Amino acid sequence: MAKNYIDNLSEEIMKGQKQACEQGDYPSKPPYGYYRPKKQILIDPKTSGYVLRAFNLYSEGNISLDDLCQKMFNEGFVYSEISPKIHKSQLSKILKNPFYTGNFLYKNVLYKGRHEPLISMGLFEKVQLAFKKDGKPETRRKHQFIYSGLFTCAKCGSAIVGEIKKGKYIYYHCADKTKNCPNKGISIKQEQLDKYFEESIKRIQITPQHKKAIVEALKESHKDEEEYNKSEILRLTNRAEVLRSRLSKIYVDKLDGKISEDFWVEKNNEWTLEHAKILREIEAHSKANMNYMAQGANLVELLENLYTHYIELDDTEKTKTLKYIFSNFLIDGRNVSYEYEKPFDIFAKGLSRLLNWRIGDSNS
Repeated sequence: MAKNYIDNLSEEIMKGQKQACEQGDYPSKPPYGYYRPKKQILIDPKTSGYVLRAFNLYSEGNISLDDLCQKMFNEGFVYSEISPKIHKSQLSKILKNPFYTGNFLYKNVLYKGRHEPLISMGLFEKVQLAFKKDGKPETRRKHQFIYSGLFTCAKCGSAIVGEIKKGKYIYYHCADKTKNCPNKGISIKQEQLDKYFEESIKRIQITPQHKKAIVEALKESHKDEEEYNKSEILRLTNRAEVLRSRLSKIYVDKLDGKISEDFWVEKNNEWTLEHAKILREIEAHSKANMNYMAQGANLVELLENLYTHYIELDDTEKTKTLKYIFSNFLIDGRNVSYEYEKPFDIFAKGLSRLLNWRIGDSNS
């Protein structure tokens, strides 16, 4: 009788937990970055900022978990009194937890939660991709060279790699994977490449005529943008309704014994994720109309202050910015070439879209 009582009590507790999950209430302690003052789960203003920082840093795919733990600790992140620096297993658990997107897993079933999401589904998916290369993101090289990963050799197609000489001078040369590249042994100083890019960025200027044209074009195209967002919201809303109907029907089918528990878990998780993603997209399109003109104003401001902004960036941010402004980076012996991306080619004063530079004959 005691055993039956315990079994029945356990079953009733599980039923109650399942009902709570279906209503969007997480029936356990919320993860790091959230707290539960009473019944409602809220974002913790004291810890959530570090969680968001960790997601953003790891999503770039160029930092290991060990390095991220150390970087977060250096930035002031104290995980707990017992373990001030978070262990990589704990950080991995945080970064793989869908709870931060507004969903949650309970007993291997994915539910849509009522708590406020801390990150977007897009950022979460980007972080999961960072785990997929041999189970971890790309590890950071011992030294981050600004131009490594940008240029390729025009002769053999190998990457142009950076190298430190005499402990302080940085040179770039062909990696020569073919072993017989004619550009083998020819190096370019980083200072020379710095000069080329700074001169190219300086020449990106916006005139009063450009400003006027941009404003007029934004006003005209905003009408098309508004219509597009409306049509996308309608399409996504219809799809969300289809998924909601499917989720309701498949749950009834499970209760009626028409489908197996495993099949229900699989399809429930798949459709719940897609439904959550669609709701984020609907929200993004709803905000797009408000952000459209603001983005145009930001473009004008960026063009006006591009050079000043660029020289204040660290090396990692400079690399990202160069990829945004330029493309088709080639080095052929002592010849360096790259092209302006759109719309920067329009504002490059006195230059064609293709830039060609030639270094001196000395490698010293």
